[in-house]
Amino acid sequence: MSRKLAFVFVGIMIAVMLVTFFLVQELRHTIASSAGPALDVAVAIDSLIRKVVGLQTTVLFIIVLGACHLIATDRRRTKAISAQISNQTKKLLESKEKCQTLFDNTDALVFVLNTEGQYVTMNQYGLNYLNTSIKEIQHKYVEEHLGEKSAPRFRDDFRQALECGELTKSMEYLVIKGKECYVDLYMKVLKTGENEDPSILVIIRDVTQKKLFEEKLLQAEKLVSLGVLSGGVAHEINNPLGIIMGFCELLLEKTPKASEQHRVLSIIYKQSQQCKKIIEGLLNFTRLSGVENGHSNVLVPLHTVIGMLRGFLSKKGIELVLDLPETLPQTKANATAMQQVFLNVISNAMDAMPSGGTLRISAALRTKAPRQGDAHGTLPGTRQYIEINIADNGVGIPAENMNKIFDPFFTTKPVGKGTGLGLSVTYGLVTEYNGTITCQSPIMNGDQGESRGTCMTIRLPVAEE
Repeated sequence: MSRKLAFVFVGIMIAVMLVTFFLVQELRHTIASSAGPALDVAVAIDSLIRKVVGLQTTVLFIIVLGACHLIATDRRRTKAISAQISNQTKKLLESKEKCQTLFDNTDALVFVLNTEGQYVTMNQYGLNYLNTSIKEIQHKYVEEHLGEKSAPRFRDDFRQALECGELTKSMEYLVIKGKECYVDLYMKVLKTGENEDPSILVIIRDVTQKKLFEEKLLQAEKLVSLGVLSGGVAHEINNPLGIIMGFCELLLEKTPKASEQHRVLSIIYKQSQQCKKIIEGLLNFTRLSGVENGHSNVLVPLHTVIGMLRGFLSKKGIELVLDLPETLPQTKANATAMQQVFLNVISNAMDAMPSGGTLRISAALRTKAPRQGDAHGTLPGTRQYIEINIADNGVGIPAENMNKIFDPFFTTKPVGKGTGLGLSVTYGLVTEYNGTITCQSPIMNGDQGESRGTCMTIRLPVAEE
């Protein structure tokens, strides 16, 4: 602006000087043709005009110098402003890159929807999670990535967020692109302008691992509480129960076998034996923290249990299919403890096939650690582990019971057929050796792709040399 004013002012002064110059020339011509007193006046005027022109020239020179100074100052100021703008632009670009990096690498699905529920943009983590790209999600509805039951619930949450401006939910169950998970959900309405439709920011964080960890912690707390309670109770009951069984045996020997008294005493004795089994389970349960470590090959106790039960399997019409290697590396698990583990799991599989079926037992060395977040333990840092799978094609486990099967005293067997401690003890023994035990039910069986049965998977870390 200063430069333009300087040029305009200099132009005006030059124009004034030119006009003055032509007037002076005209006046000189008039003076040259004059005579007498008029000539003296003309000479005086000419002298005055020369002084005025000289003064104008001096003023013009000063103005030109000032204009040059203004131009130079303006250039320096413009250069400084340009440098400042360039620096601020660079900082803004760096800040944008940092924000974009944070946006893309946040361990949550972060995306923006329009008021219709269509994708506007999404961070890279979300694109990787959904195995898609920005181009593919453009103008798509978010419900296309949700399960049949999850989509209506998400749509209700979306409407509520639009009405309230913000929505937060914890441990929301969703099926995202076929994957069942628990998520923390956050929605917020973003208003960009008065005449523009708002956008909705959605943040979905997968907290399935957190929920599984909490379930494991709850299970551990149950085991600790039961251990404290059951230890004292079992010892207190065991002594009088032994006396009852002893006197019952004496009475059975003295009572005729065909009498009603003998029948009643037999029932008492059998039920006392059942109580004894429960107490033994409780005592084993309370002694889990004191199990002995010892390098062993899990194939030895596994073959021992298979040999013990082979006859029972045959009588019940259960076909035994084995896929076992000749040898496996040693584990830290105690052979006696693992024998109890295999006996409990295989016995449950037999009970699940009352009309016969197929029992498949396999074992193998794995070199890649199982995925984190297994329902009942992980093998952190493990590179090699032994995996034993015991699968049946029996009745399977109802979905509502899957989270209870390792709870103490939980059983679906008829009264007198089970204590509900078998899998609790099994879980305690396996985890004591830093192993894991997981359950899948139903599983695929048969040529027709029939889905039924149960597979128990036991993983034990290989002992270090």
